[in-house]
Amino acid sequence: MHLSFRFRSWMFSTGVAALLCGISPAVAETSLDFIAAQGPTLDRIVNDALAHPRAYERLVTLCDRHGHRLSGSPGLEAALDWAVHTMKEEGHVNVGREEVEVPQWIRGVESATVLTPRRTPLAMLGLGNSVGTAPGGVEAEVVTVSSKEELKSLGKTVHGKIVLFNNPMPKWTTENGPCYGETVQFRVHGPSMAAEQGAVAVLVRSVTARSLRTPHTGTLFYQEGTTRLPAAAISTEDADFIARRQAAGETVRVHLAMEAHWGTPVKSANVVAELRGRELPHEIVIVSGHMDSWDVGQGAHDDGSGVVMAMETLAALKRLGIRPRRTIRVVLWTNEENGMAGAKQYLKTHASELPNHVAAIEADLGGFAPSAFGVKSADEGVQSRAVVELETLLHHINRHAIGASGDLFIKPGSSAPDVYRFANEGVPALGLYTHDEHYFDYHHTEADTVDKVDPQELARSTAALTALTWLIAEMPTRLGSGEGSASH
Repeated sequence: MHLSFRFRSWMFSTGVAALLCGISPAVAETSLDFIAAQGPTLDRIVNDALAHPRAYERLVTLCDRHGHRLSGSPGLEAALDWAVHTMKEEGHVNVGREEVEVPQWIRGVESATVLTPRRTPLAMLGLGNSVGTAPGGVEAEVVTVSSKEELKSLGKTVHGKIVLFNNPMPKWTTENGPCYGETVQFRVHGPSMAAEQGAVAVLVRSVTARSLRTPHTGTLFYQEGTTRLPAAAISTEDADFIARRQAAGETVRVHLAMEAHWGTPVKSANVVAELRGRELPHEIVIVSGHMDSWDVGQGAHDDGSGVVMAMETLAALKRLGIRPRRTIRVVLWTNEENGMAGAKQYLKTHASELPNHVAAIEADLGGFAPSAFGVKSADEGVQSRAVVELETLLHHINRHAIGASGDLFIKPGSSAPDVYRFANEGVPALGLYTHDEHYFDYHHTEADTVDKVDPQELARSTAALTALTWLIAEMPTRLGSGEGSASH
């Protein structure tokens, strides 16, 4: 077979990297032989995913039939039952619910209104896990800050006031991405920061660079020992309005009313299903997404898309008659958004089985076209070897040009929310990254609906996820081991 200069250079560089990461030349050569042998199977997997929008059809059913799916809600439990029923009908094995106790945060009725300089309602959403206001709400002058340092510099003048964290998210760029971490810190930790200064409530500029007056919710965490303040997100337009009026020398007073409270924890479940391995059924590759969402919109990008990608991975392999060397286990997590109870419970329930887990993969960045896979392990040697092996595996997938803007690549040291804990248990954790330029336009909002998902982009990510899951389950060696598969 004729090999291009680029491909021969790639093989050489992969071999060098393998040696540097402690992988023997024999194993590196086996990997090259393996990937070459998988060409026809990978072609079938990718072509099947791109030929028909099956993942999108699943997503429409999930979103339109069940809507948003906050932990403790009937919508979540009905969606979990739908997933069980669907995967049983498709003929998968070991399909069922694994019980998890989850928290139940209830939003209730809520509102925020500017009283002066003119009365006008604010577009708002209470932040997840927030406490409510006292009956009748809270009314106070607003003080606006853009950083923790600015807040601290105001000292006692913050006492008795509502703090608005007005820290705009930068526009998305190819070099820096969405800069989510730079702005979400105030949603997560702002209430505790403000409580230390004697504030009575908190408003947070929604974490997005684009808005049609759409507020974005999301979880917050109270620091132990601080007063728990009621907290809400407001739209970027409303945050700018308040800041402009204050810059003009006007006093802004706001009335905030929130009925948010905690209910009694309730029973939920992770949903699991398997395609049993033909040679090493005891070795497990997890492919996953989280079924719960916030109580707004339909949870289409976050994370209905990940759910249907994981389900379609199993369905496609069964439909194509492709049975991997190892077992592929779908896990649809519960309670990712405000507690992570599903992932935590899985690690407890399957503690004795974790040494047989080869990898844990999750899709939780929307239904956009794929761009990369992150991989993380607490063992630096395992992570380094896994990076080399995954780059090798991606080479053939990249022939299909399904990446958002070029070849898919590997991001060392990153994974996804539900699976990152696996990295500390000796299991490589992987996350599917998508082209996220518009992800935070919809994230945690009423606008996260199925019409915002492009069927072909979702199909491309499904193809990438299915193909890589298959390759990891079919590899002659365990991912990151640098040696033959362990025998048990």
